[in-house]
Amino acid sequence: MIYHITSATNEKIKQFASLKQANVRNEMRQFLVEGEHLVAMAIDHGCAKAIITTDEKKNVPSSIDQYLVAAHIMEKLTMQVSPQGIMAACDYLPEPGDLGNAIVYLDAVNDPGNVGTIIRTAAAFGMSSVVLGSDCAHFYNPKVITASQGAIFLIPSVAKDVTWLRTMKNNGYRIIGTVLDNKATSITTYRWPDKSIVVLGSEAHGIRPLIKAELDDSIIIPINDMESLNVAVAAGIVFHEAKNR
Repeated sequence: MIYHITSATNEKIKQFASLKQANVRNEMRQFLVEGEHLVAMAIDHGCAKAIITTDEKKNVPSSIDQYLVAAHIMEKLTMQVSPQGIMAACDYLPEPGDLGNAIVYLDAVNDPGNVGTIIRTAAAFGMSSVVLGSDCAHFYNPKVITASQGAIFLIPSVAKDVTWLRTMKNNGYRIIGTVLDNKATSITTYRWPDKSIVVLGSEAHGIRPLIKAELDDSIIIPINDMESLNVAVAAGIVFHEAKNR
């Protein structure tokens, strides 16, 4: 069905706008994506429930409602400086069962740009899933979704606490942490196990003591003249090594 909406105070528009708030997203189990690319991916993955657009789209399945809105309404809904003229309200993705054998675990990585980039990079290098520990930016955060460039649809992502990490350790996974410690094993010589969970910590504090206590191995990226790397950059280097060893 196609609906024409001209008022920014329309109840449906208020509902869509409220999805920018984390508590509302979790209550309604819906989130927003913006732009042609992400909307197309949401449709392809069957989670898009409504399209909000300034122009009617001909390639949208008839089962998905379209809400045609004026530019000033799109500006109220947008999460970007330059609105792209199309958004989708989507149902939460089903939680995956099998997370695979090459898992990424993020510990308190709270910058949404970094989280989204890590999810995108993990998908690109063939990691099997991304697990968000406590105090991470959530994968339905609009900035995470934008930075992931749709990778949230391509790689399983879930939120778990340290108890899950201990359970996986008991199930034969080796817990590997990236640390700034010259006593750690260089990633250039580390022998990757068949079942691994790579832990990345925040740039400000690294891996927290609670999580560090669960590590089986510590690895370090050799670098010159700098104290550390951006966590998303470090993730790409680690994932490349994991894939090629």
